[in-house]
Amino acid sequence: MSIVIPTHNSSGILRACLESVKNQNYPLLEVIVADNFSEDGTINIAKEFGTTIIERCGRSGNPGSARNVGILKASGRYVLLLDSDEILAEDAVQSCVKLHEKENVGIVKIPLLFVGTDFWGKCSAFWKNYHYLVNKQTIGSIPRFFIKEVILRAGLFNEDLVIGEDWELYARLKRTGIKEAYCNSGMLHLEPSSLRKIMAKELHYSRFVPLYSRRFKEEHVPIYKNSLLSLREALKGFRRSPLLVVGCLFLLFVKTCMWTVRLTFF
Repeated sequence: MSIVIPTHNSSGILRACLESVKNQNYPLLEVIVADNFSEDGTINIAKEFGTTIIERCGRSGNPGSARNVGILKASGRYVLLLDSDEILAEDAVQSCVKLHEKENVGIVKIPLLFVGTDFWGKCSAFWKNYHYLVNKQTIGSIPRFFIKEVILRAGLFNEDLVIGEDWELYARLKRTGIKEAYCNSGMLHLEPSSLRKIMAKELHYSRFVPLYSRRFKEEHVPIYKNSLLSLREALKGFRRSPLLVVGCLFLLFVKTCMWTVRLTFF
């Protein structure tokens, strides 16, 4: 069993991620940190946990490229892909393996909960949790656990994409008729811890919106529809969490403006 974690300047959050990996109740063959040109203390933290480290791998700023390098390096029959801002429940790996062995599932999704530590992080998590719940039975979440040979046959991640590369791979896997399921465990996704970090992340990904838009034109209508449904559900929480809803709307407005500018002028 191999766990592959792509990283890029992730020292502020990587420790919690690796602690959750260390605490798994299923034996791991290896943990691979595929570092994507970090310039902070990411490598030192990875060394503390005794991981296999691949430095300066893939294309700079391209998570799919780093994942590909890690997958090819992995020696386990099973591969679990985990981002550096995610925390696994201690039985997550065991749950995925058991599901595969019992039901012959080739790819497994792990239920996800977004969390934030400051006000803006909580606003971002508030929206994403509603979006995840509304879309769980349609676009849902992406698979995290794979039989290695399955993902190799599918052709790995498309390295021309920086956003949507995980959905594009998932679409290819689904076309093969591979059996999939949700496991009974879960994981947390840590949102950026300040408004500045959230905006920096959105600005970075907005650069690749035109390419994503051209590649997935047929998906625009369902994406917009699901986003509107998610917003409707989030607004129902106004009386319970008015400040979070207002903050959520502000973040969505800024993100929409960024994406619109990119699509219009670039």
